Amino acid sequence: MHLFNKITLGLLATVTVGVAVAEEASSKTESEETSVERIRVYGEQGISNSATKLGLSMADTPQTVTVVARPQIEDFSLTSINDVLAFTPGVTVEDIETDRTYYTARGFDIVNFQFDSVGVPFSSGLADGHQDSAIFEQVEVVKGAAGLITGLANPSATVNYIRKRPTQDTSASVALSLGDNARGRVEGMYLVPLLIL
Repeated sequence: MHLFNKITLGLLATVTVGVAVAEEASSKTESEETSVERIRVYGEQGISNSATKLGLSMADTPQTVTVVARPQIEDFSLTSINDVLAFTPGVTVEDIETDRTYYTARGFDIVNFQFDSVGVPFSSGLADGHQDSAIFEQVEVVKGAAGLITGLANPSATVNYIRKRPTQDTSASVALSLGDNARGRVEGMYLVPLLIL
């Protein structure tokens, strides 16, 4: 009987210590949860007309849309269309021969191209891959079939080149950059209001 009392006291002590440790752990968890820093992100959600022509937000578009905008083009010195598309996630750029370029996405050749949302087919490789990116405001890549806008259900992607537009006020800018191997670049832009007669 004496042995039974010792075992009972030992079990009660273990249960009591276990409950105390559990209560201490739960109080630590509650205090840690209240000390979590909250981060709020403010900004406007981008709208792309490339995917569906419906002016949906990026979150509402049922396909993956990547937009490489003018600030990114300038920040990363993406001076050609090949540079811009090589920068785009999920797009592979292949230079063939001297002037032809092939783009692939999702394992298929990209054959759907647009300038300002107007389709331009390139069936035998793109000859404009080395085109300068200075005239473009942004480049939009819609991954997946975009038959709604191109008439073709190619499962790779559709690339939409958005050119710079006239402004309400006359503006001008000049940029000079120097790189390795004595490579230099001068970029000038002169924008005037569009006059409709």
